[in-house]
Amino acid sequence: QHFSFRTYLPEKRHRAGALIFCALFLIGVFGPAYVQREQRGGNPLGAEIVEVRGTSMSPFLPPGTKLMLARDYYASHAVEKGDIVAYDYRGNPGAPIVKQVYAVPRDSFALVKNGSGYNILVNNAVIKNHEGISYRIPSANARMLTLYAASYPILPPDTYLILGESPEGSLDSTRFGLVSTKDIMGKVLVRDF
Repeated sequence: QHFSFRTYLPEKRHRAGALIFCALFLIGVFGPAYVQREQRGGNPLGAEIVEVRGTSMSPFLPPGTKLMLARDYYASHAVEKGDIVAYDYRGNPGAPIVKQVYAVPRDSFALVKNGSGYNILVNNAVIKNHEGISYRIPSANARMLTLYAASYPILPPDTYLILGESPEGSLDSTRFGLVSTKDIMGKVLVRDF
């Protein structure tokens, strides 16, 4: 799921509402830290509004969806299971991908054979996408994850499993393996801008 980094400026009638929403959201969630950084004249979380390009997170995040990317969020917060993140995939420089975090450090991680594919288990439960469909990775596409599952039955520090919406996998951890915080560019906040 790619998105552009051009700043999105909503129609004039929505611009003020979007800015007020963003300011109230950031103050409410981040309190004094937001106010302090804003008083120094900076953007508190490196936040910007971006647009989804691609279909790997559809139907949850269809193409054209406007999102807020908080680039500096993880400088002061831990990556958590369920977070939607922008990942700097080296195979696609300049066009980060957006995925959901399904496993975090200290979670158990395994693949279990299911017919001609594999289900992904996190903490001994088969994981599912937003539509409630179990991830079932075809055997031919599961080589990367089988190597990681064999090496890391418990995710080590600073290691995450990130996936798109496709139950068969997409350009996500099923293709490039587990990821590190250093390659997570920020938290994606899903809001209607």
